[in-house]
Amino acid sequence: MIFHSFRSGGIPARTAQGQRLLLYVGIIDILQSYHIRKKLEHTFKSVLTDG
Repeated sequence: MIFHSFRSGGIPARTAQGQRLLLYVGIIDILQSYHIRKKLEHTFKSVLTDG
């Protein structure tokens, strides 16, 4: 099986044990101000998604 990173959007990689996997990278908006509203939003989403 050949990795097709352009189709899936992932970056092909291997674990230390040699297993193939795809890495996905997200970009964080560094210009976003992180005040109380954003902290509450993050907490709320974390509780909902168990994360």
